[in-house]
Amino acid sequence: MIFGKWPEQLHYEPEQLLRIERARHIPCKDVYIDVKTMSGYIIGSKKANSDDRHTYHVDVDSCTCGDFMANRHPCKHMYRIAIECGLINSYSKQQFSEAIGAIENLSDEAQQF
Repeated sequence: MIFGKWPEQLHYEPEQLLRIERARHIPCKDVYIDVKTMSGYIIGSKKANSDDRHTYHVDVDSCTCGDFMANRHPCKHMYRIAIECGLINSYSKQQFSEAIGAIENLSDEAQQF
């Protein structure tokens, strides 16, 4: 799975596999993509105790969300763009299970991203 400026092996790291899985759960109604430019925007979920929703501007190389700004790795929004543009193939359930196991072995602080 190659897209944007990202090396393929990055996408198989446990944290990235979790982001890919989260990307699959972003509701279609919140995703607006121009497949030609592989860019668009995604409307985030409502914040607790608020009706406000952020709009994230995203392409295969960057996103305006806090996760991308903090980690500089593809976020779930970027993976959703890649999924919608047909750039990501399915990964095995075994890979995902192994990634979840690795994440669960991290400290609570390390799991925050």
